[in-house]
Amino acid sequence: VLVALRLCSRHRNELRLKRSLLLLLWFCCFASCSFGVEGDEIARVSSPDNVLDAVLVHGRTGATNPTPAYAFIVRKGEWPSQNDRVLVAIHFGFESFTWKDLNLLEIKYSDGRIHQFKNYWYLNNGGSLNRAVEIRLQAAIEGNSPEFKPPQPQK
Repeated sequence: VLVALRLCSRHRNELRLKRSLLLLLWFCCFASCSFGVEGDEIARVSSPDNVLDAVLVHGRTGATNPTPAYAFIVRKGEWPSQNDRVLVAIHFGFESFTWKDLNLLEIKYSDGRIHQFKNYWYLNNGGSLNRAVEIRLQAAIEGNSPEFKPPQPQK
């Protein structure tokens, strides 16, 4: 009987250890997930009524990857989330954000490869602040798009 109790006790301890390790592994994986945006804020410009901010963030990547640029519209002072993203580009020559009025944001750039672009952003918080913003991309070279340089094949 004592041998059986020792085996049961050892088995319970092994199960506890496995559960603890599994819980620790799950916690480490969960903690390493990024729910917001990681990167360095490059520019932030407030709307004319000081309710919204246009934010440019340079993302963090490995040494062999180009640095992505992300543009967001957020409530004043907030850090961007993925849902607020209106532009994704690499090799992006950012020039400026210009609020043309309360509902129109212009993003001026000199060059870049645009991977994603939304021409509108909408906020509906269920209260008094419901807002639609049109977003326009403007090439810094008046009348022309910046010169397109296709990627060169690797040898």
